[in-house]
Amino acid sequence: MMHRSIQRLVAIGLAAMIPSVALAVNCDQVRRYLAAGRSVQDVADSMIIDVKDVQKCQQQPGAAQQAPDAANVKKMDAIEQKRLDTEKIDAGE
Repeated sequence: MMHRSIQRLVAIGLAAMIPSVALAVNCDQVRRYLAAGRSVQDVADSMIIDVKDVQKCQQQPGAAQQAPDAANVKKMDAIEQKRLDTEKIDAGE
């Protein structure tokens, strides 16, 4: 028991010493969600990214921002829901 506590403290200490590396944000996906009518906050929440990252993607020049058709919006929503469900299962919820 004491050994595990020490291991956890060491792991936490090492993790704190490693500089955090921001994961790349998929701006194409962000722009697709925004083009589908989602709010900045909704996109940030569903992609589990910061609102500032969504706003940066909005400002970046990118592919033509065409509104996807309804079938593609449903497909994107289903993919996102599966990802969230998988995360919940992995987290033991």
